Amino acid sequence: MGNIIPDDFPETWSSSTGAPNKDLVGHKLLILSQLNLPDGYREHLRSKFPGLQFVHLRFNPWGGDAAAAPPDVADFDWANVTVLLTGPLLPTIEEAPKLQVVQLQSAGANYVLEKPLFKDTKIPFCTANGVAGGILGYGSIGRQVARVATAMGMEVYAYTNRPRPTPESRRDHSWHPPGLGDPEGTLPARWFSGTGTAEVNEFLSSGLDLLVVAVPLTPETRGMLGAAQFKLLAGKKTYVSNIGRGPTIVTEDLITALDEGWIRGVALDVTDPEPLPRDHPLWRKKNVIITPHVSGDSESYFDRLLAILDINLERLSEGKTEFLNQVSRKRGY
Repeated sequence: MGNIIPDDFPETWSSSTGAPNKDLVGHKLLILSQLNLPDGYREHLRSKFPGLQFVHLRFNPWGGDAAAAPPDVADFDWANVTVLLTGPLLPTIEEAPKLQVVQLQSAGANYVLEKPLFKDTKIPFCTANGVAGGILGYGSIGRQVARVATAMGMEVYAYTNRPRPTPESRRDHSWHPPGLGDPEGTLPARWFSGTGTAEVNEFLSSGLDLLVVAVPLTPETRGMLGAAQFKLLAGKKTYVSNIGRGPTIVTEDLITALDEGWIRGVALDVTDPEPLPRDHPLWRKKNVIITPHVSGDSESYFDRLLAILDINLERLSEGKTEFLNQVSRKRGY
């Protein structure tokens, strides 16, 4: 995770490649969320972007497709929407011809990678990276884990897909709440990097007492942790916590690692499959903690998400083509 290098935009890519439009005249924002907008947020938008039209539809965009939505969502006219805040629910390319920016509600983007609006256009998609919190995956979430871990006296090792040899390369340019995380990248005692199995295995062999998994789900990270990797943790009987995406871990191999005692235990905010069936063996393990993957369904999360949206609206109004937490179509996060 972290700051995402934007893809090139087509020459025809709408007004944000032209002159600044400080008031966002002609723009329409649609917010799809089951949560109430914070007090004063509507007034804030009207004051900061007086030309911006906006609509808030109370709907959980994670709960199904538009056909199953209430009439105000299912029958909504997307034609003039230029900025959309949503989850998996997306319009078709034809339904939203003026769409310029999509702000996702989550830190991950795996659920949109195969959707035509993402795959077949160059509309910028931005994540909520930095809203919530490994050290396997040293983005905003991993950096906040590092802050807490170092405060408790732990020595932190960070793993990233790209090398971070310089102070500038270790900085985090994505959004983070003031005073949280590791924006300068100074907390890790050691840095590891790479995209291959050998590099991951080197990291896992570094004597870890705790492994926090916070990587996004991509073709490269799917199944990243299997039997061979868990065996590397057996020397220290590492405790594993997955706060990223379930399919990063091969579930059958995780069960084997628990049964064989290769790892001390596991805490899972995400699983594969998700949700776990009622008769799944993980429910019966004494050294397994499972949490419901709902940390994003809170008012504080929503407030921070809207802060990211606000920054991206400001960039749009300034005619900029780089957005905060923008998803790379090459990397998938």
